[in-house]
Formats: sequence, C-alpha cells, structure tokens
Amino acid sequence: MKWSNYLRTRSGAWKHYRSGHHVSYGPGSWTTWNHNFYEDRSVNAYKGGGSGIRLYACTQKGCSAYIWIRNSQ
Repeated sequence: MKWSNYLRTRSGAWKHYRSGHHVSYGPGSWTTWNHNFYEDRSVNAYKGGGSGIRLYACTQKGCSAYIWIRNSQ
C-alpha cells in the first residue's frame, strides 16, 4: 500500500504534504497505521482546513489508480 497526504491551503488549493508506504503481510492480514494525519476540520501546516489521503494498492507488478479519502474521522 502506498499513500500520499494532501492538505488544503488557506486559498483552497490541495497541496502535497508527505508520502509513504505500508507493508501488508499477505491477503487477509490486519495491521494498523500510526502516521498522525491532520484531521479534515483542523488547521493544518499550510494554514488551511482540509486533509485528504490518496491510497494505492501495490503489488510487484505496480500500483493501482488511487482512491481518495478525506480524513474526517
């Protein structure tokens, strides 16, 4: 799994903040993340409000198109 965290700036534009990856140990395996993402409704590092995460499912053959998740909970 690959992820990219985007934050909304004060002007309302989405700007890349940071990226990373997370390793799963096989189908059906459960794991947790602890990356301290900004909450969607809090003031973020770019002085705006809004946090979104692009998630990509990856294999040895490459990564899928991303899904977009707003960090609202």
